[in-house]
Amino acid sequence: MWNALPLGTNSSNFGDPYDPAEYAEDGFGMVYLRGVINLANAGENMVLGTLPEAVWPKKRKLITVRDGNTVSVSALASVETNGEIVLLSIASDGEFTPSFYECHYDLQA
Repeated sequence: MWNALPLGTNSSNFGDPYDPAEYAEDGFGMVYLRGVINLANAGENMVLGTLPEAVWPKKRKLITVRDGNTVSVSALASVETNGEIVLLSIASDGEFTPSFYECHYDLQA
């Protein structure tokens, strides 16, 4: 079951026709993210959203976040042990629309 991802202060859901930012846990310890969000100003160390404690990873996890505007641009983000999803590096000029499709991490590892 998909649950709404609480977004950071500079983030909002992109809207139709895309899924809102959501997360799900499969019961086997894998957490999945999906959706497309808008950022007021994309920048490094920006908190995109915060996951609830039940799905916080034991160790910091790195994920690749794709730009919803173009498939050729991606950024590195982390899922921190406090549940924050943080944009670490971005390969663009600040025009970045994060897409969480194909993002997942293992709670147990």
